[in-house]
Amino acid sequence: MNSTRWVARALWVVPAFLAFICAQQVWAAYTLGQTIQKGTPAVAEVAELQQENRVDVTYDYMRLHVALPGGGGTLKTGKMSVPHTLAPLLQDKKRLKVFVRRDAAQEVVVREKTQAGASIGAMQQRLAGVNAAMSGVAALIFAIGVFWWNRYLRRQGDPAAEQAGRREDDYSASRRVREGE
Repeated sequence: MNSTRWVARALWVVPAFLAFICAQQVWAAYTLGQTIQKGTPAVAEVAELQQENRVDVTYDYMRLHVALPGGGGTLKTGKMSVPHTLAPLLQDKKRLKVFVRRDAAQEVVVREKTQAGASIGAMQQRLAGVNAAMSGVAALIFAIGVFWWNRYLRRQGDPAAEQAGRREDDYSASRRVREGE
């Protein structure tokens, strides 16, 4: 197998990776939604809110101490990702309204409302859904392109492997020069 065909077959990794990202974002949206729907309302203290002022960093994070309802103690979260666009909404807050669902994939979701009226958790869920849609469409488009390229190479062969001499014969001017016309 020549290197072009090997590369064409190896490119199947890219749509597979995009499909994996799509599945992960669908899972994130689902787990956020489950905690929003089935979680218990609580209040959390913001222990830390880290914002990066770099263009290449699109997620900030925060740590919360959540007082569990019914005297169940305090839940201390690890680094919770916060989209960079939503972090300024939390910047001056010391306490946040949250949903808590123990032993869930997403135990704590912020239910604090924004100026637009939507909760931050609902915005994160919607953002995960949009990310899933974009990566799913990208996986589909890239898979179609890789399929087409592999099919072309299988049927037509590698165009780069053609000999240059065969293409020169198509030009009548070069043929006349060689034949002495």
